[in-house]
Amino acid sequence: MNEPTEFAAPSKSHRKREQRAVQEFVRELVGASDAELGRLPLSLAILAEIRAARGMKMGARKRQIGYVSKRMADEPVEEARAALAQLRQPAARANEHFHRIESWRDALIAGDEELAERLVSELDLDRQHLRALVRGSRKEAGKSAPPRSARQLFRYLREHAGDPDNNSTSSTTPESGIEP
Repeated sequence: MNEPTEFAAPSKSHRKREQRAVQEFVRELVGASDAELGRLPLSLAILAEIRAARGMKMGARKRQIGYVSKRMADEPVEEARAALAQLRQPAARANEHFHRIESWRDALIAGDEELAERLVSELDLDRQHLRALVRGSRKEAGKSAPPRSARQLFRYLREHAGDPDNNSTSSTTPESGIEP
């Protein structure tokens, strides 16, 4: 009586999870730019429905997202997800690069001399100029003045840290392991 049975179709819970995942993806597509949408492997009818959802308000948008997610059954959803992730990868890498340089700047202003020495040696920075920028940033922070030197310090670090879209693995990139 307790024979194991194999189910030919996925369970109802599994289908609901998949449908929610598609709805989340459609929400992401509604927020995507026209340039990103144009590069995805989706039919023109689906793209038109996604663009139509942008101008709708709360309830109507929710219904439109549900409608589009049901129509996505015939579309290559996984290919579209992969394509969107690939399109957004350079932006994510640039954002990470920016945050790493910000953390360097903040650590230098806080007084991390070890980081300063590592940056001078690995990024080939001018030690005297770096110290002057850090000193000016500390003075401005103490006076509650506009952070002019902190901005200059950030620009100086960014110029010498390299380009985040450069695929080379040189030691002059923030990804080289220098942590504040």
